[in-house]
Amino acid sequence: MVESRRGIRKLYADVVEKNVVKSTLDEMLSRGLPKEIYDRKLQEAIELGLIPTVGKTKIKGRFMTVDDLLTSQDILKGLQNDPYASDENWYGVN
Repeated sequence: MVESRRGIRKLYADVVEKNVVKSTLDEMLSRGLPKEIYDRKLQEAIELGLIPTVGKTKIKGRFMTVDDLLTSQDILKGLQNDPYASDENWYGVN
């Protein structure tokens, strides 16, 4: 279970480096989505926070800053010194 928890966190850290919503929109554009629709959906995703963008995405009425971004380092922080590094835990993900 310990290796599974570590693996899940590493996968999550990898995913946070890539934005699947942006990648999907880019692929749709390359396959023929009209640029006007792409631009509209991209802006909507940024405003909703699906594509977190410093200075454009709002959080509780204020624009997002660099400090608000979730990074892979945030996710992996403490992974080496995991206090739950034994298999004697009740929960599978910490």
